[in-house]
Amino acid sequence: MIRQHKLAWSAGSLLVFICLFISITQRVAWVPYFDQAIITRVISFRPQGLTDFLIGVTTLGEPLSVTIIAIILLIALLMRRAYPEAVLMGVNVLLFSAVNTIIKQIVRRPRPFIADPSIVPLAHAGGFSFPSGHSSGTMLLYGTVIILASLHLKSKGWRRTIIGLSILMILLTGYSRIYVQVHYPTDVLGGYTMAFTGLMWSWWFFDRYLKRQQERLIAQQ
Repeated sequence: MIRQHKLAWSAGSLLVFICLFISITQRVAWVPYFDQAIITRVISFRPQGLTDFLIGVTTLGEPLSVTIIAIILLIALLMRRAYPEAVLMGVNVLLFSAVNTIIKQIVRRPRPFIADPSIVPLAHAGGFSFPSGHSSGTMLLYGTVIILASLHLKSKGWRRTIIGLSILMILLTGYSRIYVQVHYPTDVLGGYTMAFTGLMWSWWFFDRYLKRQQERLIAQQ
């Protein structure tokens, strides 16, 4: 269904992001209540094994890690002469990630451990808090992987596996940023919605080129 309504999904996601942006910059009362309610539940269960696992997940979601994975996939796509897919990957991960950095500088929201010095984060984080770069980066990277898998993987088993693991990575990365207390839940939602807006828009824009590529691959078989 998403494939048929890309612009509608993009517009809806943008609307949610704008609401978050306004609420945070204007310090609307619901934001701290919403954030604290979720944070309290997330940090109430912190066994060592889960902590080690989520620190690993959050490391994989770092901008450098996401960029390296994206470049590897980009090279693989170029070697297969999948040029529209390569451009889609580059635009999503590299261009829209830059947008996240710009918005951070506009909002300049302090991270949780800066706003409250009693918080001891479980991972290093610098810069500002909203929107979450890890959350947006993994949404853009693995969201692109989901799009490409849905278009090109013939095997239902492999397609479902790749899509399922990609969704899991997106969700776990956002959860990990709250768990290690370097982001508020609204930061994570902001990262997700900003990235999803760009993801759906780029899919809509490149759809005709991706379809031509599909037809070319079918014709070669």
